[in-house]
Amino acid sequence: MPYGMTRPDHPDFFLHRSNRLEALAGQLADDLRVTAGDPMSLRTVVVPSAETSRWLSMQLADRQGLAMGIRYPFLRRVVDEVATGMLGGQRRHSPLFGREALTWWLFDRFPDFISLANFAPVRNYLRDGAPLRRFELARRIADLFDQYQVYRPQLLRRWDTSAREGGWQGALWRALRRDLSGQESFVDLYHALIERDSSEIDANLLPGSLAIFSLNTIPPAFLDVLRKATEHIRVDIYLLTPTDEYWSDLVSKKQQLKAGADKEDLCGNPLGNSLGKLGRNLLDQLLDREVQQQSEKFDFPMPSTLLGLVQDDLRALRDRSSAKKKETVADTDVSIQVHACHGPMREVEVLHDYLLGLFQDDSSLRTRDVIVMAPNIETYAPYISAVFGAPESESSQIPYSLADRSARSGFGTVDAFLKVLDVGLSRFEVTRVVSVLETAVFRHCFKLDAVDLDRIRMWIRECGTVWGIDSAHRIRLGFDQTDDFSWAKLEATLLDGYAMNGQDLKLRNGVLPYSDLEGDHLETLSKFLSAFDVLRKTAHALRIPRTRPAWADALRGLLVQLRADDLLPAAEVHSIRHVLAELAAGHSAASAELVTADVITGYLDFRLRETPAAGGFLDGRVTFCSLKPMRAIPARVIALLGMNDTDFPRQEIRRTFDFIAMDPAKGDRSVRDDDRYLFLEALLSARQCLFISHVGQSYRDARKSP
Repeated sequence: MPYGMTRPDHPDFFLHRSNRLEALAGQLADDLRVTAGDPMSLRTVVVPSAETSRWLSMQLADRQGLAMGIRYPFLRRVVDEVATGMLGGQRRHSPLFGREALTWWLFDRFPDFISLANFAPVRNYLRDGAPLRRFELARRIADLFDQYQVYRPQLLRRWDTSAREGGWQGALWRALRRDLSGQESFVDLYHALIERDSSEIDANLLPGSLAIFSLNTIPPAFLDVLRKATEHIRVDIYLLTPTDEYWSDLVSKKQQLKAGADKEDLCGNPLGNSLGKLGRNLLDQLLDREVQQQSEKFDFPMPSTLLGLVQDDLRALRDRSSAKKKETVADTDVSIQVHACHGPMREVEVLHDYLLGLFQDDSSLRTRDVIVMAPNIETYAPYISAVFGAPESESSQIPYSLADRSARSGFGTVDAFLKVLDVGLSRFEVTRVVSVLETAVFRHCFKLDAVDLDRIRMWIRECGTVWGIDSAHRIRLGFDQTDDFSWAKLEATLLDGYAMNGQDLKLRNGVLPYSDLEGDHLETLSKFLSAFDVLRKTAHALRIPRTRPAWADALRGLLVQLRADDLLPAAEVHSIRHVLAELAAGHSAASAELVTADVITGYLDFRLRETPAAGGFLDGRVTFCSLKPMRAIPARVIALLGMNDTDFPRQEIRRTFDFIAMDPAKGDRSVRDDDRYLFLEALLSARQCLFISHVGQSYRDARKSP
């Protein structure tokens, strides 16, 4: 047994439910204490997010005095480990079937299939032959193949066994299987496991038990793996749910009316019916797999506030719409507030004033008790920094942190790195080049201060620099051969001016030397030339198509030029190196394909926007973060910004060739259902106040928005 607790005598599948995450954490703490075995073994608690693991570890430490010997992996990793263990420990899910590796395999193999008759849809899309367009399509199909493995393993098995199945996607999948002969996908492990007799499974290769904490959705195939594991180990599901009633068969008011129900016969709480589909589906799937109810710890919210009334109605699945007697709350009740504002900036200003009032009225309220979420925190980040980062007075200052920013926007090193690549593929317009010189990374690496930058801008302006490295660069871009208004002309003007030192300023090779270089100007000129040389070398490097490993090496060279490991934050540099390592990895045959720079920069930009910038969550300050699936972190005050009808719930975007969308099944993911349940969880997680704002009026003419 490589990790886990002492093996239980009667392994099984248990469900713990509550409408309070703190109660579930308490139940988990009790269960860990009761079943504790070897103190040197690791116990496995599956969590939906890193933020949940941080919150949960603090909760367990508060209850037990210490939270050690626990690992917090995500579900997919644990499912892979459990499947491998039940299959004897040798068969593993190959990373070459993962989304990143699939993207590059598809990109490289498209040309081999494009002329086939059933590839007409792909051929039409790729008719211009642009590599970047081919890469974008490869990324989308790789994402679908990744989803098919989890949500449609039976479909892929049919594709494996019949050359007529799946159309052009089936042909690609079968070619992938041939190219990766000897490698196994999750589909292989899943079917082998489901068909394996329980007596053939060595329980010693499994963890002693598993705890699944606060997941609101689990793919059916993963549930099948977990259910199979319960024949040998104990699996506990800790489920946050709004009600202690059975609600799996409830549907929204709209669906009930469509089914022919009379208005007076509508049942259930309208809010829970409308928002709770995701949670109902998971409970239904668990019951289908014979989960046993182990514990229920439901809190009965005090109906003295509007928030308490709403939460208690959810718990009881109560509908007050037809009640003759209406509940009343105090005029001073501020437990739920909804604000229609003139724009995102005004939303943040209203929130700031609201929080100031709460802190002034309640001395027990701390900044750590407040979580602010938005559908996309990147949209609100500049407004948050402007309002919370620059308060009007010291008394109005509220400490805050920004979480969930991407490495692209949250890490200055990453942003500068990608800007350099962007300039390298551009016409070297003045605005692009200067924006790179102004980054904190270039200022730090080349010791450029405000005086230096002002001086460089002056040189550019007075020498008339507009665009283009030199005449050769312009020719490659399809323009005439001339150095006029180029960076080469600027360099020549400045260097000749310094060489002449203000003496005998005559035309030299058609260049009039710059006449106003003196004193410490040489130091500024040296810094500028060194910084610009990095941009010039990058542009030269980007001209040459390379293999992906060669691109990774070349771009590591850019980090060396910036002396990144010596001068820049280690975590930020690591995020770039990690993505470059991914770029170099993959199927060896696919890695030999020559790739153009626009594809590589597009890939890096996409991956670094996906990569989170670490930190900023639950650090004692007001936390600003994105409204993301499975983040039901309780707080005394929860605020939701940007709840606009066009942004939340998000629109479902499905491709016309998506087999999941063509034939929906129970347990499929839905972006809109995810978002609705997110809102429900936020409502459940607010302990004292819920603040909601949206852009409800135009800032131009005050016209109301939906």
